[in-house]
Amino acid sequence: MEAIDQLCGYTTWHDTKTSLVIFNKDNKDFGALLDSINKTVKEMDRGKEIIRLGQNEWQGRFTKEKGSNDMLTIHIAVYDLYIKE
Repeated sequence: MEAIDQLCGYTTWHDTKTSLVIFNKDNKDFGALLDSINKTVKEMDRGKEIIRLGQNEWQGRFTKEKGSNDMLTIHIAVYDLYIKE
């Protein structure tokens, strides 16, 4: 949620689309991480029309600010770079 809030804060009034790319380097259980992201994204108050595009991708419309009517389409992609030591 913090990453989406931060991303929305970087956008300007004319931005309508953006992406959030997450690289997992620390979490051994990538499946649990994906489940957590899926749950969090769908429960966000500012998220609308959230769809899961694939195992590691989502797209949805989010209000730019809490309580705002300005919408921003965000594509979220998560990649696993975890290496066992």
